[in-house]
Amino acid sequence: MSPLNTAQLAEHLRRLEQRFNGRFHARVIRLDTGEEFRLREKEVLPTASTFKLCVLVELLRQARTGLVDLNSTITWGPEHLRGGDGVLRAMAAPQELTVHNMAVLMMIVSDNVATARMVDLVGPQHVTETMHDLRLNDTDIHEGLPGGDRIAEMQQPVSTPYDLCELITKIYRREILTPEACDEIIRILRANRCNDMLPRFIPVGEDWGEAAEWIANKTGYGQCRVEVGIVQLEKFAFSLCVFFKPNAPVPNRFKCLADYPPVLAMAHACRAIYDAMGNRL
Repeated sequence: MSPLNTAQLAEHLRRLEQRFNGRFHARVIRLDTGEEFRLREKEVLPTASTFKLCVLVELLRQARTGLVDLNSTITWGPEHLRGGDGVLRAMAAPQELTVHNMAVLMMIVSDNVATARMVDLVGPQHVTETMHDLRLNDTDIHEGLPGGDRIAEMQQPVSTPYDLCELITKIYRREILTPEACDEIIRILRANRCNDMLPRFIPVGEDWGEAAEWIANKTGYGQCRVEVGIVQLEKFAFSLCVFFKPNAPVPNRFKCLADYPPVLAMAHACRAIYDAMGNRL
């Protein structure tokens, strides 16, 4: 296996930036060799829904210390209603779920009502404190997902490709929480149903926890398109976090976002990273 050609990957991403009129920010780690690719990896940017990974880490930390019972039931009210992704806002409230299953909805369908409920449960300040304890000092979720009566004054969660790639790498290597908690995070991420960016052009098939090759990822749609995840292949694995920030607002007239230019930009970039990791560029 030849060394990672970072210059060639950087050039490939530069051409995609010209094609899709935006800028990539990325960090990638090949987990067997430790080789890295970095591009503007320390710039602080809005995370969109990828901050939910930080919330899940804090939830499992509090569960380990006995502050939260994952099997207890939880409901939501009007104060937790949010626009955007998810299924709970279409249901008649209240619906009763376990804390664990609410967290699963937050992750695999990026449910924003579930997210608001989980942030309230664990406390947004505790999420940020835990990230800083992990030396992810550029990560700040502020008050969580903006919404409700104070939406205009709430700040977006922010992080960097460096921090989020570091977090998912620590989870994969079982370096935080407990090994069982890290395995559960990966299990949930493998069930992600938002698959139009990182998994789109990578030849890894359907996986419900039994496949030898798999992708565990969290997607974010917002001011930036974001992916953070692990790609586990037969011969090696790599972690990544990629942001794509358009240079100007991109109009979208379609309900389906699969062919929305920033989404396509991310999908092509993730395929380029996959090719570079396997020395196919």
